[in-house]
Amino acid sequence: MKTKSIFILSTLPLFLLVSCGKNNTNSVTYSEKEVNIYRRKNVVDKKISMRFFEDSPNVPYISVLKYFKEFYSSELTKSVNKHKYIYRNDAQRFLQFDIDKQELSSDYLDSFSRHPDFIENNYSLFLKTKSIEITQPKVKTVSLNKYSIQIYQDNGEAYVPLSFLSAITGGTQLYDIAYNGKDIYVIDWNGQLGVATSPSYYGATYWERLKNINEKRPRDLANYSYNELCFVFDNLRGETKQLYMGEENLNSLGLDGVLSRDYPKTKEYLLSTDKQDYYEGYNSLFITLSDGGHTGIPGAAKFEALNTAARKESEEEFKTLIDYSETEYSKDEGVYISYYICKMQSLDVTGNYYKYDETTKTALIGFDEFAIDYEGWDNYYNQDGEVPVSTDSYAFVRDSVYKAKVDGAVNLVLDLTTNTGGSSYALEGIMSLFNNAEGYIKMKDTFNECTNKETHLIDINLDGKFDEADVNETKSFNFNVAVMTSCVSFSCGNLLPFTMKELGYKIIGEQSGGGSCAISLQTTGDGLGYIHSSHLCLTDEKGENIDGGVPVDYEIERQSTTSSTLYYCYDFYDFDIVSNIVNELYSD
Repeated sequence: MKTKSIFILSTLPLFLLVSCGKNNTNSVTYSEKEVNIYRRKNVVDKKISMRFFEDSPNVPYISVLKYFKEFYSSELTKSVNKHKYIYRNDAQRFLQFDIDKQELSSDYLDSFSRHPDFIENNYSLFLKTKSIEITQPKVKTVSLNKYSIQIYQDNGEAYVPLSFLSAITGGTQLYDIAYNGKDIYVIDWNGQLGVATSPSYYGATYWERLKNINEKRPRDLANYSYNELCFVFDNLRGETKQLYMGEENLNSLGLDGVLSRDYPKTKEYLLSTDKQDYYEGYNSLFITLSDGGHTGIPGAAKFEALNTAARKESEEEFKTLIDYSETEYSKDEGVYISYYICKMQSLDVTGNYYKYDETTKTALIGFDEFAIDYEGWDNYYNQDGEVPVSTDSYAFVRDSVYKAKVDGAVNLVLDLTTNTGGSSYALEGIMSLFNNAEGYIKMKDTFNECTNKETHLIDINLDGKFDEADVNETKSFNFNVAVMTSCVSFSCGNLLPFTMKELGYKIIGEQSGGGSCAISLQTTGDGLGYIHSSHLCLTDEKGENIDGGVPVDYEIERQSTTSSTLYYCYDFYDFDIVSNIVNELYSD
């Protein structure tokens, strides 16, 4: 039975307080508060009742069923076995919260990340699923007591922190439910629900409270945000061989253990109620968690909130971390910029480009990201729109391949030297041009210890059908195909060379930069955004980690100037040099 009382909390308005069970023997008091939900800029979509428990009066909680119904439009089925709350989705995968043991369990956590209204489920695209092969996932159980993340039960429902549910269900779909200490915001980073939203999209309404550095952080929210970060990087991170902090350290000690042993000042700042300290600690944390490019803080977060904090360089230990940021990061940026400089100087091109040299019969196709235009493709297939060549990477590369065919190219080189990744759908479309109209991506799930391979049929001739005519189109692309990579080629820019090499094509340039995990874009319990390598790891056909980069079949050396951060790479785009390399590789 619930007991009622009126109580005033120092950080919240007046609420109705009741009690509910935490485990077999205890009950705790909670308050209920109506919180605004934003789904569009400057528009409160609705209000939702959240619970704030006596133990953590500034951390919003929600029932699991209510969360999925409100934010995922999904009706889960629930069963209760003593203090175990088991939720199943349409795929009959389960998510379990054991209130007695304070544990989370799931047989396939990633299956809870897909929203039925995501745009690719409702829009026409250039690909359709041929097969999904999944090895048997293993049930994973994680102690929440280890992270001081408390879950509760009341009237047949399990109550979990809103931010925690978002962290474990956001997956790689870039869908996040954020709480900034005042309101709730639906963060649809990739526009999967139709319009891309982010903290920056919401503007002042989102950042106002976070930017007020004179306002103290509530102690309970500071603790919770730190504990949630520890949970995420201990359990929802994949294989990150390039981790500055050291993957072995993180695997053996956990994030809290590494920070306690090696970076105590960073930990102190992360737990501070002073926002200036906190933002410094946040910067420091993501410097040490650097893994080559998949983990960090979105630029908008740095600009809007973190940069409001004055650096505390007097502490030598922290200053070392800042020094690392200013040296190593600037070096990486210098290498990246140098490629653009060389491209502009030698070919007068940036971004997407197609160049053909009649003398060498060689075509270069360059693109800096794997972009997909969901709405553009839907307009093409359903509203007689144009093929989105300028906004979609598959459309652009496909169009360029046809140009190369008309031009009479013998050699075709895909230039990924400045490509830092993007959509796996775009990647599959591009690889299908050289793989009988099929694309595939293989991943290892480190949370549930399984592998999955998704294979898609691709519409090559863009007639809306997926048939033998598409296969015949690809057979007409009779080129000596090579992929040109550099140390900047990362993520999907690293995976495509791996898959192309598996298909028998040649890799030239220098070894790619790695990046073996699909990313997750999330926010902390108090609303700061971050990117991290997720528990879904991109692999080659053998299931092996690709973080080390793909070895080249022919290396093209870069010339260094007197500056250690600038490298000249004219040879990468010299038609005579590139054509001779490709001819030699295909001469056997």
